[in-house]
Amino acid sequence: MDNKPHLKRRPNFSEAEKIMLVKEVMKRRKVLLGKSESIVPMRLRMEAWDSIASAINGVNPAVRQRERNELKKKFTDFKSSVKKDLERRRKALLRGIHTVLY
Repeated sequence: MDNKPHLKRRPNFSEAEKIMLVKEVMKRRKVLLGKSESIVPMRLRMEAWDSIASAINGVNPAVRQRERNELKKKFTDFKSSVKKDLERRRKALLRGIHTVLY
């Protein structure tokens, strides 16, 4: 048998948490997403993510508390899914234009 402890799966992000995550990241976008990201000290970025975690944990206190790394991963995954969706829409639009032109 396997002696490793089984980790419980975290609950899915609610819509309110997702919206709050995007709003809070956008408030701090210069620190977290700016071109000077490599110049901004790691401590400031960590503090920004911690304050985002505090804000999100206040939205739904009944749910298990979200951690900094969990929020960073969720935001990265969210950005990726938005980019994929935009690319899919762009291709569909071009396909539609192509069929009309020919």
